[in-house]
Amino acid sequence: MHLPVLVTYEVLPNFSLTLGPELQYVLKRGDVDLDYEFTKRLLFGGDFGIAYEFTHNFHIQARYIYTFTKGWNMNPTAYHRINNVQIGLAYFFDK
Repeated sequence: MHLPVLVTYEVLPNFSLTLGPELQYVLKRGDVDLDYEFTKRLLFGGDFGIAYEFTHNFHIQARYIYTFTKGWNMNPTAYHRINNVQIGLAYFFDK
């Protein structure tokens, strides 16, 4: 589960940058429920993204999410980070 808090800044007409922190909470890993304590399942990261507005209602967006904290240690040497890239198309019905 991801909870980003993002700020968007319009650099040029129809082109914007997005930046902000994000909390991640790991619910499952694969098919296995995690029974670790709350603090080992809660991760902190940062988001950076760009967006381009093709038309008044149609946008394309890309974001990179980097996790600063390590999560769910199953043994003393196994730590994992959740970093990912998101690409999306957005359509706004009434803007």
